[in-house]
Amino acid sequence: MTLNLDQVLRLHEDFLQGRAGGLRADLRGADLSGLHIEKLNLRGAMLSGADLSYAVLPGADLSEADLFGANLEGVDLSGALLTKADLRGARLRHARLVGTDLQASDLRPGAFAHAMGAAPPAIPALKAERGGKSLGLKLRPKAAEAPAPMVNIAATSATAGQNSAKMHATNLSGADLTRANLTAAKLKSANFTGANLTSANLTRADLRQAILRRAVMDRANLRDADMEGAILQKAGVIPAALKPPLQEHGLWLTSGGAMGARGELAGHDLRGLDLSGVDLSGANLAGANLAEAQLNGSVLVMANLSGANLTEADLSYADLRGADLRSARLVEASLMHANCGAVPLMGGDGEPSGRTWPANLESADLSGADLTSANLKAAKLAGVNTSRTVFTGAVLSETELEKRVTIRARRRG
Repeated sequence: MTLNLDQVLRLHEDFLQGRAGGLRADLRGADLSGLHIEKLNLRGAMLSGADLSYAVLPGADLSEADLFGANLEGVDLSGALLTKADLRGARLRHARLVGTDLQASDLRPGAFAHAMGAAPPAIPALKAERGGKSLGLKLRPKAAEAPAPMVNIAATSATAGQNSAKMHATNLSGADLTRANLTAAKLKSANFTGANLTSANLTRADLRQAILRRAVMDRANLRDADMEGAILQKAGVIPAALKPPLQEHGLWLTSGGAMGARGELAGHDLRGLDLSGVDLSGANLAGANLAEAQLNGSVLVMANLSGANLTEADLSYADLRGADLRSARLVEASLMHANCGAVPLMGGDGEPSGRTWPANLESADLSGADLTSANLKAAKLAGVNTSRTVFTGAVLSETELEKRVTIRARRRG
């Protein structure tokens, strides 16, 4: 089926409105470079790997859109809405983000899933025209072996007086923000773990409660910035003996298992280490001692953490989808904004199978843990200890705790 862009947008609008025949926009890998549309509505659309370089999209709604690995270099997103958008691995160099709302968006480094063994996603057939005028809407499948780079917002403009970018709770761990202009940007609770802020302009920026562990801030301008409650200290240094297995695990992930080796860290003493932003997807950490460890922004998709000691560990913004946390000890741990939902399972053809693998926290000890704004949708929570656990704003749909926590909140109210 061949569709032009107008048809794609119309079907997407029907999808958003719940009308019969609606279809979520699938523009994965599409070449939309130089596109000029005001108030474009692609909320929740699939745009991973798409090329939107130098597009002019003021007022666009891209909230909750999948922009994983997208090329947004030079794009004008002034006044656009990108709340909760997946921008992992996206390129944002020279982008214009004046008045853009990026709250709770994810800008961590990332690599395409099919680079880890799965086939590239299917790309729809689109007619390269809009309103009879050619747009050069070429579709370009990305090479499976080419991982997406870290987010690059170098020299980005994100300020214009009262229209400063809203980036509250945005995950910018590992992002390249060299020379970025973030004057007066609203960055409260943002995660800058391992980010490069060299020569960035953060004058008058709101950095309250921001996480700046291992951030490079050489020549950054922080004049009049509000850094009340910002976290700057480093945790324990990773021992030399632990670096080789972590490097091998990284190679195992990026090669789809063809090289390197799965991280086998079961029972290891990792207490107090700074592993923030590290990709430990699929690693075996069963029974490991991770008490007081810094794991904020870490990727632990389908990792085995069963029986692990995570007392007072910082797992804020961590990706724990499909992770095994059975009988794990998470007493007083921080899981603010953590994603403990289900991970989609792919079929043998590399396409989504329609099945998911939920995170498993059965019999875990969450007493005193902070799960503010965490996602636990469909997670297995039988037998979990929730004494003094904070669930403010947490997503608990399709879990055993959904009704119990709601009733508890009503009683307190």
